[in-house]
Amino acid sequence: MKTELLRVIKNLGEEDHFQIIAFSSHVRCAFPKLVAASKDNKKAAERFVASLKALGGTALWDALEQALGFAGVRGADAGRDADTIFLLTDGEPTAGAIVEPGPILQAVNDLNQALRVQVHTIFVGPEDSAGAQLLTELARENRGEYRRAADK
Repeated sequence: MKTELLRVIKNLGEEDHFQIIAFSSHVRCAFPKLVAASKDNKKAAERFVASLKALGGTALWDALEQALGFAGVRGADAGRDADTIFLLTDGEPTAGAIVEPGPILQAVNDLNQALRVQVHTIFVGPEDSAGAQLLTELARENRGEYRRAADK
């Protein structure tokens, strides 16, 4: 997961703005708001990623709700709302306010209907798992693409 996330951070352009939302049983943001993809912010993001540990469950909905919140709040440095989410996960939802795939899809659709945020998903896990199925649907229903990261 860390390798995939670091690859995404490295590929951000200077005109991009971003946020990292880590989730296990709880959700944690790297920054208090969207930040410019400056060298300093990318280095801070890399340190944040290095500090992450796989613990507890997978609060997928809670992380998505937090991410969609950045679409409705203009970052002071961003000059625009978040318009794209890249969701990277290695598990099925097991923690948080909603854990069933159907209700997660419905809740995201309800929130994202007006926001129109594109949701791309990257899954690190077995292709035939329920997690892969959920992420495939999530991307399809939110104008995104689903990818499965190669096993390392």
